[in-house]
Amino acid sequence: MALALLVGVWILMLAWTPGSTLRDDPFRFMQIATSGATPYKDTPVEYAPLETLVILAIGGSTPMSVALRVAVINALCTVGCWSLLRRHWSREAATVYLWVSLPIQIFMPFRIDALSVFLILGSFVLADRGRERGGGLLAAASVLANVCPFVLFPALVLRGQRRAAIWSGVALLAGGVLWVVVSGYGALGQVAGSRGATGWQAESAPGLIWQVIHPADPLHLENGALRVGSMLGWQVTVLRITAVALITAVWLTASRAVDPRGGPALAAVAILIVLAPVLSPQYVAWLLPWASIAAAERASADVRIMTMATSVLAALAFVVYWGSRSPVELWAVSAAKVACIAGLAVLGATHGIVDREVTHATGAA
Repeated sequence: MALALLVGVWILMLAWTPGSTLRDDPFRFMQIATSGATPYKDTPVEYAPLETLVILAIGGSTPMSVALRVAVINALCTVGCWSLLRRHWSREAATVYLWVSLPIQIFMPFRIDALSVFLILGSFVLADRGRERGGGLLAAASVLANVCPFVLFPALVLRGQRRAAIWSGVALLAGGVLWVVVSGYGALGQVAGSRGATGWQAESAPGLIWQVIHPADPLHLENGALRVGSMLGWQVTVLRITAVALITAVWLTASRAVDPRGGPALAAVAILIVLAPVLSPQYVAWLLPWASIAAAERASADVRIMTMATSVLAALAFVVYWGSRSPVELWAVSAAKVACIAGLAVLGATHGIVDREVTHATGAA
C-alpha cells in the first residue's frame, strides 16, 4: 500500500507540476548545465562535485524534461533505500521508511537529495557483506555528492570495518584534491557557503531565532532560498564547532549493543541539520533511513511518531510556500519541524540507554 501511494504521489506531482517546482531545483539545474560556463570557476555553484556532474548530465533540456529526470532519480533512490532496508535490516524498518517518506514526496520528485542517502546506505550494506573496498568507495562518493553523509563514517569504525573506513578516507581525500585542482580552492567556499549567501535560511534554527529577536526584519530571497538577517563569520564558526563537539560525543558514547546506523546515526544527522545555517524541507530525507532502523529496534513508537511529524511538517512548509506564503505560518511550521528534529537527536543519542533499560526490565520480569 505504501509503495502504491508513493507511486501515486509521484505521478500526481509530475502531472500537476506547479510552476514553483519547475522554477526551483530543475530550473537551477538548467542554469548550471546550459550556461556554458565552467562550474565553480566561471560561475558559482552550491552543489558538491559529484552532484554537479549529475546536474550537468541531466540539466541540458527543457524544464519538464529535467523535472522528469530528477523525479526518476528520486524514485529510483527512494525505492532503492527501501529495498536495501528490507533485505539487509528488516521488513519492519523498510515499511517504516516508506510511510515516513510519503509526506515529503509532494516535493521530493523535484529534488535529488535521495541520491546521497542511497549511496551511503549502499556503502554500509557492501561493507557488511565483506566488500569493504567497494563500501568505502561508495561512502566517499556519497560525501562527494552531498557533504552530510560524512558524519556517518564513524559507524564503519564502530562495526570494525576499518578497511572500509580507510578506503573511504583515501578516496574522499583523492576526490577532494582532484576537485580543488580542477575547480579551484574557491569551490569549497561556494559549497560550504551556499554560493556566497549572507543571510540565515528562514527555516533554519538560527533563522527562526533571528525572526523572534528581529520581528520587523523582512524575509528576502537570496540564492534560491528565503533568508533573513545576516550571518557573521564567528556565528557560523561557533555553530560548526558546537555541531562537531556534539556529533563527536554521540559517536564516543554510542552503545555497542545497538546498530550504529540506527540511533547514533540518526542523532548525528539530526544535530548537523539543527545547527546548520540552512534547513530546507528536503533535508528531512537525510534522516529517514536511520530513523527507520532505530524505530524498528526500539520497543516504543516514539521515533516513528517524531519522524512522521517531521516529514509532515516539512510537507506543510511547502504547502505554505505554494499557498499563503505567510511568514508567520512558515515560522510556526518551521519551528515545530526544528523541535521534532531536535527531539530525534535526543532519541537517537539515548537509544542505547533506552535499549539497555528495556532489556533489563524484560529480564527482570
